[in-house]
Amino acid sequence: MLALFAGHSSISARYWLLDSPNGPDELGSSNPDGAGIGWFEEEGAPHLDRAPVAALDDPGLACDARTLRSGSLVAHVRRSTGTARSLDNTQPFEREGRLFAHNGALGGLADVEELAGPWADHFAGDTDSERFFALVSRRADECHDLSQGLIRAVTEIASLVPVSSLNCVIATRDELLALRYPATDTLWWLERAAGPGIRSTGRDGSMRVEGDAARVPHVVVASEPLDDDPRWHSLAPGELLRVDARMRIRRGVALSGVPAEQEELRESWSADSGTLVSASPRGPSPSASGRRSAVPPWDPRRPLLDAGSAPCPRPHETCLRASQERAPRHPPA
Repeated sequence: MLALFAGHSSISARYWLLDSPNGPDELGSSNPDGAGIGWFEEEGAPHLDRAPVAALDDPGLACDARTLRSGSLVAHVRRSTGTARSLDNTQPFEREGRLFAHNGALGGLADVEELAGPWADHFAGDTDSERFFALVSRRADECHDLSQGLIRAVTEIASLVPVSSLNCVIATRDELLALRYPATDTLWWLERAAGPGIRSTGRDGSMRVEGDAARVPHVVVASEPLDDDPRWHSLAPGELLRVDARMRIRRGVALSGVPAEQEELRESWSADSGTLVSASPRGPSPSASGRRSAVPPWDPRRPLLDAGSAPCPRPHETCLRASQERAPRHPPA
């Protein structure tokens, strides 16, 4: 999973998609079930190019990686947790001018769909990631704030269904969000100012040079460091990174605690039913009377980040329903 953001400046994505030592093309062999790139064109329209193949096996994707320029881009290489290898299941997803990619797995999809309500009416595929995105979209629309909507959605999911990882990136034309939650998988970020090209050592010992991208200040978020720059930083569990169109970076821990039921889901998934088949517990087990989340209740009036982010601007009734819509319960056996 990769996100590249340069605000309203145009930047070449070639280094990060093709030439960086640990870029998506290098990771394709271990993530063979789909590859996609989403970006915003110069006039602000979102565009997707995806294929249910290993990264860059599709000539169109390879061409995009070599030539496209954008100020906001998300790329993803997929390893399925059980759902079909298909175009509709290939990330990133786009909805209402938002690009979304997710690494991890979650169970109880019927519960998540119910929370998403009408936002779940037009699924193209059958992945947990698309349902996660639908709930984020609903909460963001209700709060009129993308970061608060993301935190509310993650809080609800973590309180209700089994979770492996909810690591995700969301990009619009004007901002980038990246969240790591919980501690299962890593998520890294790097800020690069404009400067000379950077030489990086590839896995085969060759030198890679970042050319055009070095001339534009930008932020990169990735599942792992993509080159040997020592300035890569790991997001802490529960930490949210937010970059706005003026390239101002705000970050802080927005979620504490662990999911109510943290499970290893990657090899324990039913593609037909979208429910948990078997799992090795990684966190607290639910009690017989129901589950109590270790995640603090979402409060839209509490500032999201330590670095000056505003609380939800409209904490109206729909936003305040987070803990009252339904009682936590188990997903179907």
